Amino acid sequence: MKVSKKIQGKIENIIALKDKIIKWETLEKYEIQLVIKQFEKVPRDEVSNEYVAYLNDPSLGRALVEIAKSYNDDFRLISDIISSLGYLIIRYQLEETNEMYQLMLKYKDEKKGAVGVHVSFFLRDLAHFDNYVDKWKYYLSIKDLIPSKIAERVFLDVIRDKVEEIPLEYRNEIIRFIQSNCQHEDDLEYLVKKIEKKTNKIT
Repeated sequence: MKVSKKIQGKIENIIALKDKIIKWETLEKYEIQLVIKQFEKVPRDEVSNEYVAYLNDPSLGRALVEIAKSYNDDFRLISDIISSLGYLIIRYQLEETNEMYQLMLKYKDEKKGAVGVHVSFFLRDLAHFDNYVDKWKYYLSIKDLIPSKIAERVFLDVIRDKVEEIPLEYRNEIIRFIQSNCQHEDDLEYLVKKIEKKTNKIT
């Protein structure tokens, strides 16, 4: 099926960026930073089935992980890589590997470069996270990441999504945080009551 000129142009851009990423060892650091910054926008942008064949390539995922390992203290670069991998996995069915999961675990608490916040967008949706031992300890740590407003939003999304699963020992801490920091949320009162109702059933 013939695609539009707009889609074809984006496909050509994806192919060019992907080729550079896979051949990253031939590039200087500043070139890698630029390529990854440009590429990160691709899976984060509008989703199209036309891109799947180009974006769920395991060699692309491996290259991104290797770049992260080689430049592990460049937090801006790491943030873009985490975002790229997360969207590739969630939106474009890139096969999730243990290496990708371990990379996200490594930076889940990192506040520099907003790396930890980017990890929080995706970590709970990874298949490997099903076996994570103390999920709620991690969920509560999200609210302390930087930028704080984004971290709070992600934390509230987790609470809304998993309100039926909140362990009793974390109830009061979560309620206090919501009441102190989330006054702008329309469903604040409803959410607090739902947490109290659910946890009271447990007691």
